[in-house]
Amino acid sequence: MLIKPTNADLMVGCISFMYFRFLSVRLSRVSFGHLDFYKNAKVGIREEWDVRFGSSVHAFLATTTSVLVIVLDQEAWQDPLWGQSRGAKSVLLMTAGYLMADTLLMLDYAYHLGESTKSYIGHHLVTAAVMLVCTLHQAFLPLVVFRNTAELSTIFVNNRWMLEACDMKTTKVYVINGIVMAFSFFLVRILPMPYIYLAFYRHSETYFRMGYIAFFPVAGVILDILNTLWFYKIMLGMIKYIRRQFKQEKTKQT
Repeated sequence: MLIKPTNADLMVGCISFMYFRFLSVRLSRVSFGHLDFYKNAKVGIREEWDVRFGSSVHAFLATTTSVLVIVLDQEAWQDPLWGQSRGAKSVLLMTAGYLMADTLLMLDYAYHLGESTKSYIGHHLVTAAVMLVCTLHQAFLPLVVFRNTAELSTIFVNNRWMLEACDMKTTKVYVINGIVMAFSFFLVRILPMPYIYLAFYRHSETYFRMGYIAFFPVAGVILDILNTLWFYKIMLGMIKYIRRQFKQEKTKQT
C-alpha cells in the first residue's frame, strides 16, 4: 500500500535536491577555485572534481545520519522488513534527492566525464527508484538505511581520484588513503552482506507475502555482486603495490 509522504518528508527531499543541484558546484568552485591546480586543470577535470566534491559531502551526511538512525531507532530493527522509522525515511529521501540532482549534473557534464558516466547514471537511477519505492511503501527501511552506511567508503574513493588529479600518486598520503579505502570498503560493503541476507532468511515467510515489493531487494543483490568485484580489484591493486615496494626494497639492499 502506498503511503502519502508528509510535508516534512517532501521538504527533506527537495532541500537535498536543490542543494546538490545548484549549490554544491558553486561551493566547490568557491572552496578550490583560488588554488593553482584547480585553475590550471582542464575543464573536464574541474567538472569531475565538482561532482566528486558533492559526492563526498553527501557520503559524509548519509553515513552520519544513517548511523544515528541505526543507533537511536532500535524499535524499527525488531522488524527489518516492515519496521517504521521517520528518521530512516528522511535519510533515504535525502539520498534520493542527491542521486537525482547528481544524475542531472552528470548529464550536464557528460561530454567531459566520458563513458563511465553512463554506468554512474544507471546506478543512480536504479538506487533512487528503490529508495523512493521503499519509502512510499515504508518497506525494508531499516535494511536500506543499513546499506546506506556503505557511502563511507565513497569518501576515500573520491579522495583517491582527487589525489591523482593533484599529482600526489607517489605520496604517503595517497598510500594511506588507499589502505583506509580498502578497509572501509570491506567494513561497510562486504562485511554487512551476511547480516542482511540472514535478516531476509529469518523473515522469509513475511518476505514472500510482500507482493511485487519483494522484487526490489534484487537490486541489492546486483549491487553486492558489483561490490565484490570492485573489492577484488582493490585488493589486487594493493597486492601489486606491496610486491612493487618489496622488490624496490630488495633492489636497494643489493
